[in-house]
Amino acid sequence: MKTCPRCEGKGKLSITAQVYENGKFRSEPPVGIDCPTCEGKGKISDRMLKEIKRMDAMWCSCDNRSGEAYYVEDGVNPECRKHHWRCKDCGKILQVG
Repeated sequence: MKTCPRCEGKGKLSITAQVYENGKFRSEPPVGIDCPTCEGKGKISDRMLKEIKRMDAMWCSCDNRSGEAYYVEDGVNPECRKHHWRCKDCGKILQVG
């Protein structure tokens, strides 16, 4: 078993919601939840860690400096079957759906 990379082995995540009300955003107090990746255990299997790393590698991490993206339709790319937008700078996924 490996340490969960999402909660860093704590088994919990802190979530803060942003609420839009009367033309302004405000933050709700943080809420603690069980980590959905490790189900609150703090540990995951080697297989799950490998899959997380594979999925993380699909996402843009270059900050999309150009601000340009291109659209990919459902089923076109086997890496992500759902329609999505890809960064023109690095070619990785910016947004799914």
